[in-house]
Amino acid sequence: MGRLFACGVAGMECGTEDLLCQFLEIVKENDYASGVLTKWLGEIGVHAAGFIGAIAAVLKDHGEKLVGLAGFSFGIYRWWKYREHILHKRLAEYLKENDRRLKTGTQDLLAALNRPAPGRVAAMPLFAPRELNSVLRERNWDRTPTAATVHSSAQWQLSSAVEKIERQLKAGEEMIAALRDQLATAHLLRGAVAASAGKRARLDDHNLIALTAFRTALQVPGHAHNLLAKEMEAHQLRKLGQLPAALEAYQEVENLVSTVGDYRTQRLTIARVKRYQAEIYQMQASTTDGNGTRVYQGSTTARNLLRDALDIRQNFAPYQSYELLEQGDMHFCQAYIAKNLKNAVLSPAQLTAAETAYCAVLAEQWRGVRSGRAKRKLNQSAKHGVARVERARKGDWDESWLFAN
Repeated sequence: MGRLFACGVAGMECGTEDLLCQFLEIVKENDYASGVLTKWLGEIGVHAAGFIGAIAAVLKDHGEKLVGLAGFSFGIYRWWKYREHILHKRLAEYLKENDRRLKTGTQDLLAALNRPAPGRVAAMPLFAPRELNSVLRERNWDRTPTAATVHSSAQWQLSSAVEKIERQLKAGEEMIAALRDQLATAHLLRGAVAASAGKRARLDDHNLIALTAFRTALQVPGHAHNLLAKEMEAHQLRKLGQLPAALEAYQEVENLVSTVGDYRTQRLTIARVKRYQAEIYQMQASTTDGNGTRVYQGSTTARNLLRDALDIRQNFAPYQSYELLEQGDMHFCQAYIAKNLKNAVLSPAQLTAAETAYCAVLAEQWRGVRSGRAKRKLNQSAKHGVARVERARKGDWDESWLFAN
């Protein structure tokens, strides 16, 4: 007998009062238990006659197979009932049943409550002992063996219940927080997909969809200060030409940088924010000529912002892969701004720095999981960067890339 029940606790899918479920779990998980069960059933009917005897004979010869089949069938039933994508439905049913039982118990207490009335003394307790004991016994609160009275039994069980509920609340809060993290991430991914489509097609509707997704991620409880979502929102505002709102959003990103624990990430994020702020100020420093062509003028504010960004990044060099590509992009932007300011020294120097960074990306050797599509995509961006530098040296600056990337 001891060996029969030594297989451990039945699966957590069984409720604490679901004896049949727990029994089938034991039989399913323990070959010895199924063998003992078959032997018992065979011995019970060994002297029986007629229909019962026939059943006993079948169990004696094929009992283990039948028990195994029952266990297998129970396993399929349990999977069907508790499969992952309908667990939320089972949870809703469980909560509904618990709420019903809680409501019933509360109604019992309300029925036994001594409410104020003209004929009742004010000092009378809320519950008379006899009526309260009756309710507690009806709700099975008098089953603690060591308790002297139903009151002490109820107190002990309620104290245990409070501790258990507090633990469950903590676990539930952690689960809710995890689900909200997943929800915010899903919105961020939706925004990223829409933004990439907008970049390929140059369609504002894709950028609007992306902006909505990023803002929705920020509205998820606990994610109002999500640094990534706020930065993506700022990028989309810039792409849509909402420049004052984009500048404000980038400033919020800079204010939120302290929420990132890694100092290097903090500083590089600030540098990236300054780069895009510089682009916005350069976009704003423009006029339209008689032919409707936008003519960009010099912006010292843009130059100073990019200079600060490059100074920050210098403290964390050398760079690799995408960070190195971003370094080249920043040098190219600074070269363009210097050109608009008629700085004949800074602009060529920054173009050379950009070209050096792009060529360093192409010279990188990737191995293992980092090779493949990611490397091809990075190389393609670096080649485009080298081509931009060559055209810029001939006076053909890629302004569409500068103000739409």
